[in-house]
Amino acid sequence: MPDGDLLQLSIAAPSAMALAEIAYAEPEAIAGLMASYPLLQAFAAVWMPDPAEMPENFAFVARKDDDVVVAIRGTYPVPWNLAYWEDGHQSSPFSPFTPWPFAANGACVTQGLLTGFRVLHDLPGAGTTLGAFLRTLPPHVRVTVVGHSLGGSLAPLLGHWLSTVRVGPIAVATFAGMTPGNQAFADLFSASTVPAWRYWNTLDTVGYGWNNVLGTQDFYQPAPQGGVLVRDMLRLTAARIDQAFVPVGVSMPLTGSVLCPQSGYFRQMLHQHMPNTYLAILGAPPLPLLDAPFFDPCRPLV
Repeated sequence: MPDGDLLQLSIAAPSAMALAEIAYAEPEAIAGLMASYPLLQAFAAVWMPDPAEMPENFAFVARKDDDVVVAIRGTYPVPWNLAYWEDGHQSSPFSPFTPWPFAANGACVTQGLLTGFRVLHDLPGAGTTLGAFLRTLPPHVRVTVVGHSLGGSLAPLLGHWLSTVRVGPIAVATFAGMTPGNQAFADLFSASTVPAWRYWNTLDTVGYGWNNVLGTQDFYQPAPQGGVLVRDMLRLTAARIDQAFVPVGVSMPLTGSVLCPQSGYFRQMLHQHMPNTYLAILGAPPLPLLDAPFFDPCRPLV
């Protein structure tokens, strides 16, 4: 499994992915999940948002010795909650590019993701905000910003902002993250500025958004096939995207595999995107989160 240079920061990819998945949990469950998960028992939560109504975006901060991880939640997984729909708007490729206010090189990100960044920055917790807490971290502390799905799209924004307000090593690790901005924004990330690694399952359609939407139109071979409807939806989406999205960071493809093709296209698509699927590809045990029969193509629905 590829860990890349994340090992230089003592945060291996499976641990980073596990923290990104735990960000989907309710705040009161996070400490217990870390304590019970084999790869994370040395971590402790050092900043947590106030347990108020679930915000549109969520993150928590964990620490192990001199390594700090900021874990950003992906799309809130409850469709009847307003946060789910707000997150969907942030993920949209049709949200216009807007200047990234922390760089002068023409960097742009989508307006939806800029909104999500501001929500994260201003999250209240423990008498301060996430942004203010991160500013106080001492220079010797190594910070890695991680996230899955929408969290993976937002992680580069928070990581780059942090590099402009503190001295000390900062890195970004994204999993199934959608492309957040243009070439100039991608140029902000390098080994000498903010190193970033982009992990993506080769069979996860989300990992192809929004720079290569049509790269998914032949999923999955030989089955299950999405058919004409899926191909037309992909072509329409690609045609409507009028912004030049460029991925951030070093590409770290993870080879996916089709399971139980008889289950159907959409269950397969959801399975390939799930955090536990990423953990499995990385050789790590699953977490007891987001566990529903519909997300597992090999489990019966009734």
